[in-house]
Amino acid sequence: MNNLVAYYRTNQKRVEVKTVDGKFKGKSSCNKTDEFSLNKGIKLAMARCRKKSLEDFSHKLNTELEKATDCFSECKRKLLECDKELVVVNRHIKNLSK
Repeated sequence: MNNLVAYYRTNQKRVEVKTVDGKFKGKSSCNKTDEFSLNKGIKLAMARCRKKSLEDFSHKLNTELEKATDCFSECKRKLLECDKELVVVNRHIKNLSK
């Protein structure tokens, strides 16, 4: 993820980072009682950006898994139908050969 961050910006209280494609942002802000640290702010913002990216990837994987599961179920149903038809055809062949 480090190499995917395109830029950061700060006002010495908040830090924002974005991915190269601009799809994900991560933000961090300094507590009023703490001393501002740009490095810590960038690391925290990057971690939040990474989390959003991984959540998006996970959602896409789950969607693909659901599609594959549906496809598998449909294939299994069609295979059972074929098996039933094969039984009927085999019976018919046996009857013809009598």
